[in-house]
Amino acid sequence: MKPDNIWTVFPNKEHLMNNRIIRKAIFILPPVTVCICFYCIFHDGLSAGVTPVFTLLISFASVLSIAGLFYLLYSITNDTLKDARQEAELLALNQQQKLKEQQSQTLASRRQQTLSLQENVQRDLHTYETLMDNGQYEEAARCLEKLTSTFQKERFHPICGDNLINAILDSKRQTASQYNIRTSFQLLLPEKMKIGTNDLSSIFFNLMDNGIESCQNSHSSDPFIQITASQNANFLTIHMTNSKDPSYKFNHKTNKTDSWAHGFGLAIIEEIASKYDGSCQWIDGGDVFESVVMVEVE
Repeated sequence: MKPDNIWTVFPNKEHLMNNRIIRKAIFILPPVTVCICFYCIFHDGLSAGVTPVFTLLISFASVLSIAGLFYLLYSITNDTLKDARQEAELLALNQQQKLKEQQSQTLASRRQQTLSLQENVQRDLHTYETLMDNGQYEEAARCLEKLTSTFQKERFHPICGDNLINAILDSKRQTASQYNIRTSFQLLLPEKMKIGTNDLSSIFFNLMDNGIESCQNSHSSDPFIQITASQNANFLTIHMTNSKDPSYKFNHKTNKTDSWAHGFGLAIIEEIASKYDGSCQWIDGGDVFESVVMVEVE
């Protein structure tokens, strides 16, 4: 099967060829100009003295040479910036592709967990019925207690009406619980929104990643993450508050070893907000941190 997640950027060959020709022409312009000047000096200048025509010719050649050098520097600088911009765009596309793959894996994992829970519940119910039929009431009571505990612990708690966002937030909630981080979600999402599900889920995915990292480094005895989302006029406002290390001052950087990836997480949120005529606000409150993301949904 041919992979569909390969990103390739092909340069414009005709444009590059034209640039090479122009650069070669400009590159040889200064030495040619110098040769002409020396010729004029030793041929015309020495024989006829310095004439207005000779002076004009030297001035014109000098200006032409300097202009050529400036254009050459401009062309090289411009192409370098274009190459850097293309590389940055390619890296951004690759990062977004990785994010989509992670989101798909999260959704698939959530579905598999749901199927496993259903199978376990069915098996335990069958065991309970068998015990009751055999008159083993005490064992049946323990089985029922275990079944109830498992169901309450493992069952999926819908957070909003979007399946992908539900899967992502529930997965991040489970990750947070492993670090004893309290989580709270109150999401009131419009039924119809201009923003795509992938873009919206990317915002929540990166916000939760940042919140979990901040809580892990907060040294708080009761770290927490709280996210609310509601529509006001034509905009959806996503507000996250989380614990934070008071000694750490927010500067768009991270304590992770993969700081480049984390920086891209913030950049993705900001880019999505800009795409939907919204805004981002990062508020450092000392021992708490607030992230406010607004996107136009109508």
